[in-house]
Amino acid sequence: MILLRNVRCYNDSTLDVITSSMTINGSPEANLKPASLPMSGLAPARQAGAQPLGTSMKGKYMRWGPILAAASMLSLGNAVHAQTVDVAATSRGSYIQTGVFGTGGAGQPDGNYITGFHEGDEYRSFFVFVLPDVAEITGATLDFQYAGFSNVSGPLTLLVYEYNGDASALMSGLAGTAGFDDLGSGTLFGSLEIPLGINSFSVSLNSSAVASLNAHAGGVFAIGGRASSALPGEQFVFGGTLVSPPVFLSLSVVPEPASWVLLLVGFTLIAVRVRRQLATAKPTRSAAFG
Repeated sequence: MILLRNVRCYNDSTLDVITSSMTINGSPEANLKPASLPMSGLAPARQAGAQPLGTSMKGKYMRWGPILAAASMLSLGNAVHAQTVDVAATSRGSYIQTGVFGTGGAGQPDGNYITGFHEGDEYRSFFVFVLPDVAEITGATLDFQYAGFSNVSGPLTLLVYEYNGDASALMSGLAGTAGFDDLGSGTLFGSLEIPLGINSFSVSLNSSAVASLNAHAGGVFAIGGRASSALPGEQFVFGGTLVSPPVFLSLSVVPEPASWVLLLVGFTLIAVRVRRQLATAKPTRSAAFG
């Protein structure tokens, strides 16, 4: 049995063997010098005037290297293009019709955001987000990780509206009755009939919401929630949501141009480095090639 290690084929007529050990019929032999083994019977003879293998391969890589680098940039660009960003509400809570906070922890990131009708009051919820500074937002959902408990005797629809008032006043409990009205009127961003018995769900936001999100990119964005029911009396959702998991905006975004520039520069430097290495590489020649 013969075991060869570190076998390197430089061309198709000569096999160079560089090894520190060789086992021949079970007997080790150490410190063998590099040897050249003819391979004349393993490959067809090279035609007269043909280019050496090293030069030929170098030319191919110099031609195709930049194209492959560009293809890699396009592939990575497509992956970045489909990026999703989750933004947690920095402030949440509920107002009642008298224009004041109606829930515990309102204005904090973990405030109670009960929405609907309870003990003679109407509760309208609010959620405030600090949006990332991105080139474009192409889609969004409002994600509730915890629905709390509800008191619903029939279909109840959650309506999500644009909030046009002062977000600072909203978060501090000073929005008043005008703020309460604004939380349940104006431009409708989305709606969902509350699925009972499910502890988490999402509301898809429409094109009007996406346009408003883009207008507020890099800044503060506030929305309101109102419950709609055809039945009178106790009809609410999100009860007991004080100190519950965050409410998220899930955004489909296109990164800022600066991110694209960094990617392009990085891949360009790689392509230039590979091209230079190939340009300075010496072709491997042998006596058989002249």
